[in-house]
Amino acid sequence: MNFPDVESLERRSSSRACLVDDEDRHRHRQVQRRIAIAEHDEQLMHQWRAQFPNAVDNIDAFFDDLRAQRRFNRRHRRAVAEFELKNPNTTWTENDRRWDDIWTETTSDDE
Repeated sequence: MNFPDVESLERRSSSRACLVDDEDRHRHRQVQRRIAIAEHDEQLMHQWRAQFPNAVDNIDAFFDDLRAQRRFNRRHRRAVAEFELKNPNTTWTENDRRWDDIWTETTSDDE
């Protein structure tokens, strides 16, 4: 739901809050509007998933490829930094930020 602090329409309507003044009425209308928007969004997402079943798979594949590319880049940067560490003729300075890549974790899938 887009509004996790808002209860479902059925649960919220059944409580019948006491509306004392204009501010309470305004707040109640706002909550009802948010609930209606969230429920409409959920209906649209169900329709979208039914109409485009491969889209979810395509999105998952895209992010899998992106994670793999990031993993490859981390491993490559780490290998270059390790090579430069062993290279006596390195052009990297002591404060070069590329040295930090030696400590880069390359086995996890973190992003």
